[in-house]
Amino acid sequence: MGLIGMQLGCGRRRDVEAVVVTPTPPQDTLDPAGRIDGGAFQDADHPVSLELPPPWQGEVGRRAEPLRLLASHPLAQVELFVFPDGGLRMPARADCAWTFVDQGPDGVVVGSCTSGRPQDLLRLAWRWPLADGAVQLDALLGPAELAAGERAARELISGLRAGAGAPAGPAAAR
Repeated sequence: MGLIGMQLGCGRRRDVEAVVVTPTPPQDTLDPAGRIDGGAFQDADHPVSLELPPPWQGEVGRRAEPLRLLASHPLAQVELFVFPDGGLRMPARADCAWTFVDQGPDGVVVGSCTSGRPQDLLRLAWRWPLADGAVQLDALLGPAELAAGERAARELISGLRAGAGAPAGPAAAR
């Protein structure tokens, strides 16, 4: 028996109190921002829903965060945010700078956010007001599949419903 074994085996006996460990549920079940049911995301707190046709897959965010849904496709990703401030200004980002932002006649703000490095993802965004905030959809597109990824993202965005009885997605995204 080595030195460690001898030290562990010697000494006074201690009474050990039983400890009950409750497993923590997976992150996605901790107060989700909504649910995906029948191929569509429905926000838990805001009148926002998004159809997720195949091959799109969705991961629901946390209720306390602005990121409500991350939708993934082989050619693109789309992030759905709900911001309580209701403003139409694009939020500052650490990974890129807004190099183009414009507001269309329908009130939708569109923008592109780039890092300045050609190998990085391009972020295209559409943002418009809700009665209780603002909705923003960001499409993340890789440089190798830019055009096809943008088409896939725009098709997904056209399945957005925001506000009571609102039409599908912003016209700017079509």
